[in-house]
Amino acid sequence: MSEKPSGISAGIKAVFSGLRLIAEDDQEALRIGAKMWDALYAYFMLKDLEEKHAKELFKMDRISRLKFLREKVQSSLPK
Repeated sequence: MSEKPSGISAGIKAVFSGLRLIAEDDQEALRIGAKMWDALYAYFMLKDLEEKHAKELFKMDRISRLKFLREKVQSSLPK
């Protein structure tokens, strides 16, 4: 008997289980799933950047902060 996932893993399992049900075929599921993994990676990278650059980010206005974080995250994503 397998354990029920909890926390973040439960959310990931729920999203990808639902994706299999709404995708037209395997190709669509793979295309959407790849974007979802990129988004999850970007989220955790964002959290790391917010911690590493907290003082610098605090001094920026909202638009500058978003631009700074977006550039950092996008430069690290696979092309």
